[in-house]
Amino acid sequence: MSRRTLNTLFRILILCGAVALPLSQGVWAQNELVDDVMSMMTPQERVGQLFMVDFPGQDTSDDSEIARLILEYKIGGVVLSESRGNINNQDEVPTPSQVAQLTNELQNLAFRANSRTINGQEVFVPLFVSVEQEGNGYPRSQLRSGFTPIPSNMALGATWSEQYAQTTGTIAGQELAAVGVNMLLGPVVDVLDSPRSGERGDLGVRVFGGNPDWVARLGRAYIRGVHEGSGGRVATVAKHFPGHGRSGRDPESEVVTLDRSLEEMRGLELIPFAAVTRASAGDPLGTTDALMVGHIRCQAFQEDVAFYVDPLTLDEQGLGVAMALPEFATWSTDGLLVADSLGADAIKDHIDPAPPRDLFPHTRIAREALMAGNDILPLVRFSLGEDWSTDDLPNIVDTIEYFQELYDRDLQFRDRVDESVRKILHAKIRLYPTPSLADVLVDADLAVTVVGSGGDAVRQIAEDAVTLLHPSSEELRTRLPEPPTTEDHILIVECLGGCGPFAAPPGQSLQNTLVRLYGPEGTGQVNRQNVHTLSFAQVYDWIGGDLGASDASLVEDLIQDADWVILALPDYNPDDFPASRAVKDLLAERDYYLSDKKVIAIAYDAPYRLDQTEVGKLTAYFAVYGKVAPLVDASLRPLFDTDFVPVGAAPVNVEGVGYDLRSALQPDPSQIIPLERLSPPEGELLYVGGEPLVVRTGVIFDRNGNPVPNGTEVEFRGNYLEGEIYVEPQVVTGTIGGVAEASFWLGEPVPAGLIEVTAASGEANSEPLHVRVLVPVTPFPTFTPTPTVAPSPTPTATAVPPTPTAVPTPIATPVLPTARTVRPVDWLDLGLAGVGIFVGNVLGVQTRRGRRKTWEREVRLILYGVGLGLIGYILYGLGFLNPARILGWQGMSVRVFVLLFCAVLSFLPSGVVWPRRS
Repeated sequence: MSRRTLNTLFRILILCGAVALPLSQGVWAQNELVDDVMSMMTPQERVGQLFMVDFPGQDTSDDSEIARLILEYKIGGVVLSESRGNINNQDEVPTPSQVAQLTNELQNLAFRANSRTINGQEVFVPLFVSVEQEGNGYPRSQLRSGFTPIPSNMALGATWSEQYAQTTGTIAGQELAAVGVNMLLGPVVDVLDSPRSGERGDLGVRVFGGNPDWVARLGRAYIRGVHEGSGGRVATVAKHFPGHGRSGRDPESEVVTLDRSLEEMRGLELIPFAAVTRASAGDPLGTTDALMVGHIRCQAFQEDVAFYVDPLTLDEQGLGVAMALPEFATWSTDGLLVADSLGADAIKDHIDPAPPRDLFPHTRIAREALMAGNDILPLVRFSLGEDWSTDDLPNIVDTIEYFQELYDRDLQFRDRVDESVRKILHAKIRLYPTPSLADVLVDADLAVTVVGSGGDAVRQIAEDAVTLLHPSSEELRTRLPEPPTTEDHILIVECLGGCGPFAAPPGQSLQNTLVRLYGPEGTGQVNRQNVHTLSFAQVYDWIGGDLGASDASLVEDLIQDADWVILALPDYNPDDFPASRAVKDLLAERDYYLSDKKVIAIAYDAPYRLDQTEVGKLTAYFAVYGKVAPLVDASLRPLFDTDFVPVGAAPVNVEGVGYDLRSALQPDPSQIIPLERLSPPEGELLYVGGEPLVVRTGVIFDRNGNPVPNGTEVEFRGNYLEGEIYVEPQVVTGTIGGVAEASFWLGEPVPAGLIEVTAASGEANSEPLHVRVLVPVTPFPTFTPTPTVAPSPTPTATAVPPTPTAVPTPIATPVLPTARTVRPVDWLDLGLAGVGIFVGNVLGVQTRRGRRKTWEREVRLILYGVGLGLIGYILYGLGFLNPARILGWQGMSVRVFVLLFCAVLSFLPSGVVWPRRS
């Protein structure tokens, strides 16, 4: 190789080093910024970062109470809510602009409270501005007016589409970031495998579904969307760890108890949480920033779950055991734990269960929550009173001052605070790599144009979520009635108040929607005068005999005159809202009024509220899983549009229609499983005793037409048709993304022959795959491994998992293997690398002493040595040549390697490549 060529090569290497060095230094620069900020923070600033508070109204002037908490007590975060008056969802006020202005004012206060100059730039620690925005309108979506009406999680689950979940997350992330909200208190990734209709603790449409694998997929896709849509400016808080779906208790009003073993939890509740905390080089955006720890006792992590035992939010040992699991150990070193509201009724009832409640040890609760392992402490509803200023605020101030005192005198407490503060700072700097005021503030005018632009996408999602629950068979589905005509009288029975906590807002009733879409100004299919509505309360009181004579006669006449009766089913909570029983009572006690009518039930909440007897009295039963406008619009299409075919499928058990989710997710027995040969590829010969035969299925579909859940067992069978070739008779693997893979080793080179491979999953089978096998002229050493038959969540025991292009990116098993501990690269490493580069160049210069040289050549060779040394350091820092990762080295041996490695590389250009003769 000529000297000119080598010169060019080294110039390219130096250029690559110049480009790669800033990238490799990104993490180290973040660590350095955190170290700089931590070193300058006062104890008051450190303590304040732990707390997230709510506050009343929108006043952020210096005289306001929230300004005092930020400026004087240095709090690190706020929770915005409509109930506290922070958000104005009235139509006459542009909510996006109002919220953007409010978040800017809050961040300005934070800048005044803690800004400082670092490396010539004025930076500050911004606030976490959090909000609950789960979807499905009030109360789980605090931001509504002007914002895209996001469907419920269960509506997304009914589409069985990771792309739809990601799209919805993208919309949420984009709109939150536009108004300056940087923390989403969601998504919910609990698994609802045992629905409990009518119980207070039933999570209903807040969950994605009842299968843990699909909840994991959709949850991770949603989080990916939030990060993508916000440009990395919104942190997610997946909840409610370790899982609440199986409990029948309301986690906001009482401590939930899960009497389940760790093995049981790992097979159900923990799967989605492990998935959203799993680090993935191919999907870094799908990893959540934080977990919300629920007020839950859990047998898997706590020795006792009696009523007096603290929930995980307050239990240092129990939460520590959970975070030490391999599934979470790696994530928890950097991921945040956010306690559920420390002023929730569940905590108050746990502390003082006997009425009248008069005990609330606020400082003790906050301290126990921190020492348990929570990094962020939400002091929300933080008193026994109702007034924030006179009841909550004194407790908040007292708690912060108590923490400041403990920080000064308790070393263990100080270390615990610093540990959480460092994680909080890392999380905030990930949101704002250069946290200047200009980088944090948002454009309130621009927010108005950005927010609310996701309507088309949400409408498509809503239509694909519509599910026909009854009639269930294909034969009966063809017997659905023809659409209503202008001559038909339509009666709607819906919740307009008194049957649940969230009645339909004025102007958004189902009758208004029906007339708007299908009345004279819409398709013209119905006569406005023939559409009427009865509330649940009216029907309930009519059946109970509590209406006056004229009102009772009106109800009876409307029911008798109706040709169509549409039952709009809301949430079902008969203990707190007896009128929510109206439809059940109507079908049980007044069903004779409905015998000659077309009775349509539409579930605008969870679909499992009716039993089999009640469903049997319906003409049809649909579910849309939510009450936001796109879902309400979509719910009427099956009745009026003959071309519309519902494609949604229930993501939970629906006992009333005989729908069992476990059975629905089994492989469809009518399909023929595709089977292909991967290695050796088609056209290449397969030899006995050589490489294994690797085969892979195509996508295996369940009975709903979606890819089967990850880990679905597939049994591969091998058999010889000609000759006497040993082939493993059976290999059992699990699917990833609906696809499975297996390897067969061939041995015993008797004559050549023909083998047949088949695959089966549940009742579904493949066509046989035939492969011709040859005996090599010079036989390979015979290798006959012991056949193993072990179910596994990975698709093959001998090869890497397949990555089919026809399905979404597969999600691997959530249990992470224990990896070698690799110490983060620090500035001492960089210093040692610099010393090595210096020594290498000095030695190179010494080897050239007495030789002919010019200053130009000398400087060039030194620069080459520096460039090559820096490239070596970058490769070490990125892990490609890190002995801690490759060989498991630890301690001083790694430091010595850095020094010697960089010295040798820097010596090469002048000491070896360019030796000059005297």
